[in-house]
Amino acid sequence: MLGLSAGGQVAGLLSTRFNEKSYKPQDENDTVSCKPDFTLMIYPWRLIDVKTNQLSNAFTFSDQLPPLFLVHAHNDSNSSLNSILFYSAAKKRGIETELHIYQTGGHGNGLRHVENSSYSTWPDRAEDWLQHQNLLDK
Repeated sequence: MLGLSAGGQVAGLLSTRFNEKSYKPQDENDTVSCKPDFTLMIYPWRLIDVKTNQLSNAFTFSDQLPPLFLVHAHNDSNSSLNSILFYSAAKKRGIETELHIYQTGGHGNGLRHVENSSYSTWPDRAEDWLQHQNLLDK
C-alpha cells in the first residue's frame, strides 16, 4: 500500500486497524484479510493530535502490523512528528520499519524534483527498502 499526505493517513489507519470489522460480511470477499503486505507512507498527514503533538488514538498498534516505510521533510508544514511518532510506535512493537526525514522538501511533491534538496530520492530509498524486505523481484 502506498499513501501520500491524506492517503498516508488512510494507509496508516488500514495498516493498524486491518483486523477491525466495520460492517457485517456480505459475501466471501468480506472474509479476505485487508492487511497490506507492506505500507509506504509518504509525508502522511494528521497522524498526531495537533493540540498535544501525540500520536492519535485512532491508530491501534500491534506486533501484526505490516512492514512500514515512512518519508517526511523537516520543513513540511505538516509536522514531521507525524512520521517520527508513527515510526517510534511501530518500532516499539518490533515492526520492520524505516524512516527518512529530509531537511528540505516541503509537502505535496510526490515524485517531482525539489530544487536544492535530495527529497526526490525517496523512491530510490523505497526501492532499496522493498528489495531488502524481499518484496521486489529483480
